[in-house]
Amino acid sequence: MKKVIINIILVILNLGLATILGTLLICVSFKIDTGKINQNVQKSAKIMDEEGKYYKVYPWCHSQLDNWTDSIILLEAANDYVQTTVNRAMMVYRGEVNNLDPCESLVSHYGYNVEFSGTSSYARYWHGFLVIIKPLLLVMDYGGIRVLNGIVQVLLIIAIIFLFYKRKKKEYIIPYLISYLMLMPVVLMKSMQFSACFYILSIGVLSLLLLNDETRFKYSFIVFLNLGIMTAYFDFLTYPAATFGVPAVVMIAMHSGDLKDNLISLIKNGICWCVGFGCMWISKWIIGYRLTGYNIIKEARESVEKRTANQSADGSEIYSLKEGLWTNLKTFFTTPFAILFLIFVAVAIVIILIRVHKSSDRKAECIRILVHLIPFVLLAALPFVWYSFALNHSVIHYWYTNKLCIVFVLAIMFGLVRAVPQKALENFRN
Repeated sequence: MKKVIINIILVILNLGLATILGTLLICVSFKIDTGKINQNVQKSAKIMDEEGKYYKVYPWCHSQLDNWTDSIILLEAANDYVQTTVNRAMMVYRGEVNNLDPCESLVSHYGYNVEFSGTSSYARYWHGFLVIIKPLLLVMDYGGIRVLNGIVQVLLIIAIIFLFYKRKKKEYIIPYLISYLMLMPVVLMKSMQFSACFYILSIGVLSLLLLNDETRFKYSFIVFLNLGIMTAYFDFLTYPAATFGVPAVVMIAMHSGDLKDNLISLIKNGICWCVGFGCMWISKWIIGYRLTGYNIIKEARESVEKRTANQSADGSEIYSLKEGLWTNLKTFFTTPFAILFLIFVAVAIVIILIRVHKSSDRKAECIRILVHLIPFVLLAALPFVWYSFALNHSVIHYWYTNKLCIVFVLAIMFGLVRAVPQKALENFRN
């Protein structure tokens, strides 16, 4: 009981510190002079003008960029609306031209010198990405950020591969690489909107791999609490559940405990991620309301109700869960890298079936396989649970919410690897 109370106090202190730090950082970012930022945003507008809102990098697979949202980010970073720093940090204004969308407003103002006709705000999110984007825009434009984005993402993947190898878990390297490829790395590199969750889940995986077995199992709840906090702070509601799902898959794969331990770990870490995500997000509504007087809570509640509904905003279309699941899965698998996933799964199943056939006790071997698979099957179902919860959002924005399916493919591949007999895995490692 004493341990539980201590852990609860740790969680509360962690949340309080994160909220204070998050508020200070976003306020400090709005103290940055926008003169140089505006110059680089002006250069960035040329890219948006050439590509448009939803440019497809490759026409034959899912590779649609989100220049619409990236334009919002650039407009927010460059905005110099005359208000107090705290008001600007909480309300997060951006300029707009007449009734044009963000991408068109950006191009019109910075590309063709059309004056902004007004401003709009996006108060229900933290917009923590501005803490990083605004300083970057002091020294480079959108094209430079894309290049830097790609370099950092590749370095993260290399670091994760190295740690799998160092931890003598190299059997997980190939499936992890396949799942990364299915996210379409070029698309991740080119869209700031898609990158936040990738960075957060990668930080989560690195953190878990850096911890030794005992520390990882004992304190993983703190890691997942902070992954939830970072998701609420930095993400624009793209594929947030992946920041729990991917590290959770790695957590189970690295742990040698029994089924009970793994299930308890999943539940505990899942609760902590939800607490971090929910409390951090709600804290923005409360703090923003207290500091500005604007009813962010009402706006946020209405948005949540809309995004979790089973119909369009105007009620003209009714969405089914089947439609949401199929659209997202079909989009995610529309890539040549899906062939690698299917080959990996087929080969793993054949190896497992051969081992079962050669086993002296086939029943016991089948039970062993099922016990190993259960936690991974539960995690593989996570995208479908999320899609059913946020049905409106998942149907309308399927072209980026589909990226949550990385949890499905990673859990399937890691589960099959874990189901292979230990002796065969040791032979592979050697």
